Amino acid sequence: MRGSDYLAITELPGSLLTNEQFSRFAHRYAVAAGLVSGARVLEVACGAGVGLGYLAGRMAETAPAQVVGMDLTVGLLQEARARLPAAVALAGGDAHHLPFAPNSFDLALCFEAIYYLADAGAFLAEGRRVLAPGGTLVLCLTNPDWPDFVPGLLTTRYPSVPELACSLEHAGFRHVRLYGALPVTAASRLQRMRHRLRRIVLKSRPALRLASRLGPWLRPWAARLMGLGDGVARPLPPALDAITVAQAIIGEGMTPLALDRPDRAHRVLYALATR
Repeated sequence: MRGSDYLAITELPGSLLTNEQFSRFAHRYAVAAGLVSGARVLEVACGAGVGLGYLAGRMAETAPAQVVGMDLTVGLLQEARARLPAAVALAGGDAHHLPFAPNSFDLALCFEAIYYLADAGAFLAEGRRVLAPGGTLVLCLTNPDWPDFVPGLLTTRYPSVPELACSLEHAGFRHVRLYGALPVTAASRLQRMRHRLRRIVLKSRPALRLASRLGPWLRPWAARLMGLGDGVARPLPPALDAITVAQAIIGEGMTPLALDRPDRAHRVLYALATR
């Protein structure tokens, strides 16, 4: 992760998202919003900060908000700062070495980022360190065991349910819960073609390098290609709001999972680990 620039592969305001992608994005922050009451919140790998203002607003309804976003990529932090209220603090830093004192937060979030890390275990230990006793770490990630899984650009390793549970327990979390979201459904012919094309690109090193280099220019065309199978919903807004989140997550529940076996029924995994 160190030295990498994730600007080209991050969901930015204006990015075209399919219905599924938009629902996934909003659902993460709906889950977090249910845990933020009176909490000090950190989002690791916050990207352009699209969800941070929403969380700060939800917290301000009950208590003064303390929300911090951290990311490795300077360009993403600049995008976030241009849109977020001043009350939301932003910091640059590496997830392997969080630049915060012990016991600084009550809730730590890391959404769709753990599989970019060179050492996920180091991050989990750091996440526990910066949490106060009783604090919770929330992870959201793509499930590597669903049938049409395809790894993304710049990724290292996607942990399965048992691997993730074991890593969290090894990091010292005392209460670990895993959930599945977005149940797997039968893919359309166009969706299967898209998955095959993505696998070909990601297994070819020259194609992978080219796609990474041309990421900012290819993004709009990639979104249109995905829309052929899934239907492009809308551009990602500069900030989430309560109405947008409520509309996007209708029907998106979370199913408790056994910690000792892989899950093949859901596309997305959530982990909630309490210090």
